[in-house]
Amino acid sequence: MRKAPRTGTLPVVAVFPIMKDFLSSRSPKRVLGWRILRRRSLQLLDQQQAWQESEEGEKMQRFRRSLPSYNERDALLTMISQNQVIS
Repeated sequence: MRKAPRTGTLPVVAVFPIMKDFLSSRSPKRVLGWRILRRRSLQLLDQQQAWQESEEGEKMQRFRRSLPSYNERDALLTMISQNQVIS
């Protein structure tokens, strides 16, 4: 079942550091640029959610959960985020 398109604001994690310029300046050009980027980000998020809820997406998620590394993903992601090099 497809969720309704998002019309609100993006979560903070979706705002890239480079976007701080758009947020700190209120010039019409920057505001328009921010609105275009926000709209596109929401469209991509909706497409990703639709794919995840599709038969193909659910099949892929089941396959990923069957991989041995799936149970260790939180530890792996933590390690990656805290270290530049993993040996």
